[in-house]
Amino acid sequence: MDKPHLEITYRDGRPAKAYLTLPRRRGDRAERTIPHDTLLVDYSIDGRPIGIEIESVSDATIPLLRALLRELGVKGVDANDLSALST
Repeated sequence: MDKPHLEITYRDGRPAKAYLTLPRRRGDRAERTIPHDTLLVDYSIDGRPIGIEIESVSDATIPLLRALLRELGVKGVDANDLSALST
């Protein structure tokens, strides 16, 4: 998957959890998960970040996610990819 995408799970009509899928290669799967502040980052077997688990959508801010993406060296995630979190 070349393009990042955000999936949000709703509970009782309100956003509960989300997962930001990062660019990955065919066959990639999460081999380990490491917490970063209130977020969880999934890494492939070769150490590339391939997804970010957002356990509480209400606690996840776009600036927090953008800072984490910078820290991880992930490029290609733009404001449109995260816009659903601001609603």
